[in-house]
Amino acid sequence: MKEIYKFFNDVQLDNKEFTELDVSEFEKAKVKKRLKQSLKKKKKRVKRWRQIAVAMLFIGLSGAIIGYTFPAHAGSIPIVKNIFQFIDGDRSFLYENYKEFSTAIELSEMSKGVEITINDALYDGETIFITYSLKSKKKLGDQLRIHDTSSSLKDADGMAWGSEIKRVDDYNYVGLLTVGNFGTNVGDTAYLVWNIDKILMEKSNAIINGHWRFAFSVEATSKYSQIVNKSSSLDGINVTIRQITHTPMSTIVYLRQQLDQHILDYWDNIDLDFTMTDDMGNNYDGLNHGGRGYPNDLRIGKTFGKVDERATTLKIMPYVRLMKSSVNDDEPIEEKNAFGETVVRNRTVELEDLKEINLEPIVIELKK
Repeated sequence: MKEIYKFFNDVQLDNKEFTELDVSEFEKAKVKKRLKQSLKKKKKRVKRWRQIAVAMLFIGLSGAIIGYTFPAHAGSIPIVKNIFQFIDGDRSFLYENYKEFSTAIELSEMSKGVEITINDALYDGETIFITYSLKSKKKLGDQLRIHDTSSSLKDADGMAWGSEIKRVDDYNYVGLLTVGNFGTNVGDTAYLVWNIDKILMEKSNAIINGHWRFAFSVEATSKYSQIVNKSSSLDGINVTIRQITHTPMSTIVYLRQQLDQHILDYWDNIDLDFTMTDDMGNNYDGLNHGGRGYPNDLRIGKTFGKVDERATTLKIMPYVRLMKSSVNDDEPIEEKNAFGETVVRNRTVELEDLKEINLEPIVIELKK
């Protein structure tokens, strides 16, 4: 019993979570009588849990008995208090401040003995970050993969989905879903539907077919943007830093990649990326959003951790990887992928040429 009272001591009461229940005058009088009797029996110092109980009873006597509903935390894993940091692992604190500015969602779905809970969500105006936990009644192995279908983001021009999941113990896992690259129509509130239909156990290739559906919205965090428009060019490749957006927990860098026609004519694949440092000696890890636009004119975004407040300049170092491949057409072959879906393969690809280009760094003075 003592453990129960310790639990109640730690409960944070919210008057919005009380539900009033109508009772008769006789029941109110009976509660008053029992309360008076209990106070007369013992005049010792009242323990803290008794003070809480008496206070709750007096609230009830003011006109109604009140039933308290505890917030649901289905599927939560006590040993992982911050999934953002758990997923972050050994990286340079990309998600260090995300938990503080995230919105609690706490939606759970149970199917085929597996409960999946959406824990928190954060929307920085460009990318939605969603933490989730998975709890199973049986052991599923070290590595899992989530398969979703018919998932959508309202008013999005296009989406780039990415999911990372880590094992906590034999029956519990936590994950991070990122949804980005969706144009400019989504606005300050993102409305997301996530439909999960399969869970793959990679070691055994066993599949759990189920139905876990979530629909929720999340507001964008506060932000301010600095227009930059500084460029670096080399060998027919031009990279422009368009703007930098600062949020309470991150820094988003927006680039524009422009290519001359001779680059597109020869190379099959052009992959642009960049690193970022500041004048305080910090190196920042980033998360690519993908790109949108045309092959010769592409807009790209990348999210980094929050910039050191002491920094006055950022250095962006773009680099491009160019690849040329040869394709050999073969007889069509039907194969099953990891999720049991039929795919047709009728060609093999061989790398013919590879080139990497490092462009001149772009230095940006930060506006405070």
